[in-house]
Amino acid sequence: MRKRTLFLFCILFLLASPLAQAAPGPWGDYQDHWARMYITQVLEAEILTTDAQGNFQPDAPINRGDLAGAIARVLQVAPANTSSFTDTKEHQAHYLIGGLVQEELLSADEPQFRPFDPVTRKEAVTMINECFRLGLAEETDTAQDIPLFIDLKPEDPVYRQARIADVLGYLPPTFVGRFAPDQVLTRAEAAAMLSGIMHLRPIYGEIIAMDQDQGLMTVLTRQNEEIQVQLSPKTVIYRNNVQTDVQNLRNQDKIYIIEDLFGQTKVIKAFGIITPQDLLSRVSGMTRGVLTPTQLNELVQGNWDKALTGMASNLSQNLFNELAGLGFSDEEVQHLRNQDWESLEQAARTEIYTHLGEQLELPEEMVKAAVNQDWEAVGDFAKLHLATALLSRLGVI
Repeated sequence: MRKRTLFLFCILFLLASPLAQAAPGPWGDYQDHWARMYITQVLEAEILTTDAQGNFQPDAPINRGDLAGAIARVLQVAPANTSSFTDTKEHQAHYLIGGLVQEELLSADEPQFRPFDPVTRKEAVTMINECFRLGLAEETDTAQDIPLFIDLKPEDPVYRQARIADVLGYLPPTFVGRFAPDQVLTRAEAAAMLSGIMHLRPIYGEIIAMDQDQGLMTVLTRQNEEIQVQLSPKTVIYRNNVQTDVQNLRNQDKIYIIEDLFGQTKVIKAFGIITPQDLLSRVSGMTRGVLTPTQLNELVQGNWDKALTGMASNLSQNLFNELAGLGFSDEEVQHLRNQDWESLEQAARTEIYTHLGEQLELPEEMVKAAVNQDWEAVGDFAKLHLATALLSRLGVI
């Protein structure tokens, strides 16, 4: 009886001991997490790491330094001690941040990087885009703005960054529909982003042959290798930092390409001799695509009818509202919407007459007659104006 009791006690002890507990699964604390696939990929590639207990803490915030260091590992940037930031020395990614700065992939305009601060969503996409040499202030977009998120407007500064991230295809599924730019980025969301950019490949080279009709070009890479690059209708193209189309790419343009692992070209940035088309595209970008480069060229040539044909269809309701806010009357906005240029011109003339009359303290009809050089009418109005002023001084009227 005593031996049996001792045997049962030993079994209970073994069952209660840590050795008898089920070993943690290969996915630690993210086994049932939506981002398990992404986390597994970045851990296997040693882009991010777990803590001492083997936990990834997927829902915890990621700080700016950890994200920058992870981006540097994805891009295989060599560590460097050249960072001008004054607050990164205590962070484990200090040398990787220095490498990004040395490669001019990370701006060091500010004295502090704030490496231990949680990174927001807008900061994350801006940092990643900058490391891919995209979303820069000197770039001009000419395409029509398409709403991507219900909480972002095209005029929001982060809108361009979000659009580029969407083009590159690295946004996590938690971003669908709503961007929430000021929300703190979690480690799981960072893993999804990093997994996305792990599948992108930057290529530097020069265009040596171009078939614009087929959207096909031959590029001589920095490694002195000739490759074929196929463009698609979705490829975003910049030339001299102005968004354009394949027709404006030129042989001998220096080129920077971002493609995915399947060879799909996401973005192209080309640099070469500045052409009139570059200038027209830049001005078009200033109008947010309301006037296309073709329409601007017609304006330069004095072909107003051709230039203005179809312009109203490019004007969004938001722009009409902006025109009203700038002082355009409802009548003028309606004329513009209907492309009624004759009525718009007449309305503009009437407004000019009114303003001149107010400034000169003269009747509007007299100003109109003077502008039209109807000197006889001007004389009649002058006599009437003089008589009215005299009677007013005498107190008659």
